[in-house]
Amino acid sequence: MRDAHSLYLEMLAELGPIGLALLLVALLTPLVAAVRARRRPMTAAAAGAYVAFLVHAGIDWDWEVTAVTLAGLLCGVALLIAARRDETILRLGRPRYALVGPAVAVALFSAVGLLGNIPASSAGKAIRAGNWADARSEARKAIRWAPWSADGWRRQGQAELGAGNSLSAVRDLRKAIRKDPQNWDRWFDLALATRGVEQHRALERALALNPHSPEVAEFISGAGVTGIRVPPRRSG
Repeated sequence: MRDAHSLYLEMLAELGPIGLALLLVALLTPLVAAVRARRRPMTAAAAGAYVAFLVHAGIDWDWEVTAVTLAGLLCGVALLIAARRDETILRLGRPRYALVGPAVAVALFSAVGLLGNIPASSAGKAIRAGNWADARSEARKAIRWAPWSADGWRRQGQAELGAGNSLSAVRDLRKAIRKDPQNWDRWFDLALATRGVEQHRALERALALNPHSPEVAEFISGAGVTGIRVPPRRSG
């Protein structure tokens, strides 16, 4: 999977300098508020947690975990609220609400994402247990809460495939790929559900994104798929 292990590098790569600048403005606003509200109780704790989130987002990928991002953003919102309430420190009048509104909106968006991740995780557990009906039910919940995410569609496709509904599985897995085409396991799932040219293309794409995947290599070998060069496995 080709992802930068840095929120800032990925934003720069995907949206360019302007996108990165907008992100930094949004993320640094709570720190400005923290300076203004430094005399209020708990400001130091919230600011410390928020800074830890910002720093770690620059060196690892766990900012993609909704619960982690939600916790960090809530600390940022707390700093904005602390500054807003301190009338002797933050004297911005009505415009001060412009700082709180976007942060609250982002936090709510993250909360909705978390509510989508929970049933997606439950669907994964049901799939591993072979409980296809429960898996479909949980996957539908994930799709309702986070229709922009590929996870719900992927889980629903896996459940349909396990239940023997190949056509529905292929449809759902294609939707998952459209939403997240850079994730190798989406393509591998599609390869498991298809045959012929589409399977061949899906396997090639999965290998391009994850050349050393043992799952893909074992499937190609076991299924007798020809015409695809599998890179040698890494030693150690």
